[in-house]
Amino acid sequence: MRIGRTGFRFDHQVGLVDRFERADCQVTAVTDSQGRELTKSMHRSSGSYELVFSAVILAGLGYLVDRGLGTVPIFTVIGAVLGFGGAAANLYYQYKNEMDEHEAKAPWAKRS
Repeated sequence: MRIGRTGFRFDHQVGLVDRFERADCQVTAVTDSQGRELTKSMHRSSGSYELVFSAVILAGLGYLVDRGLGTVPIFTVIGAVLGFGGAAANLYYQYKNEMDEHEAKAPWAKRS
């Protein structure tokens, strides 16, 4: 038996054996409800990317306009503000819509 550069030990009779015990590396299947919750969490975290990337992309376009016109970075600032403001408004309305749907399904909601 010898230990290679990667830290794994190689046993000629068994083959490549991981340095961790097999009991430590148990893999369990994800249930449907856990999968749905993971998908919802990933959808919620996309808002942070939306806030950043929309501002960066519009600021970059503003920078290109500023460069082309030879102006001060006014279009860069306008692009960043519009990108961030638009993304923030979009997130607000998505949140408001989701809360309205949640409120309608609540036990205390008025049923017609």
